[in-house]
Amino acid sequence: MTSRLTLIACLLAAAAFCGCEGDASPSRRPRGAADLVRQVTLGQTTQADIEQRFGLADERPADGSLVYRFLKRARDGARAGTETETVTLRFERGVLRRICRARS
Repeated sequence: MTSRLTLIACLLAAAAFCGCEGDASPSRRPRGAADLVRQVTLGQTTQADIEQRFGLADERPADGSLVYRFLKRARDGARAGTETETVTLRFERGVLRRICRARS
């Protein structure tokens, strides 16, 4: 009986640990814009799917789109510094309809 109670206590502790991990764990944010675009599907992926997979968007404009920004370091010595790549995901009837990418 004691071993059964110990097993149950261990299982409950593991379930509580896993259940609390969602907010505390680091984001599963893609490494870059191209990685994000590869993981979504036009006409199928929803806003909820995206935010569950990648974490909260950097911006949520009034039109319901999601905006993710990625810092990108220049690789060649001539253009030292960083640039920002922005991915805007636009939705229609609850599913992804358009992906817009921009660099600045």
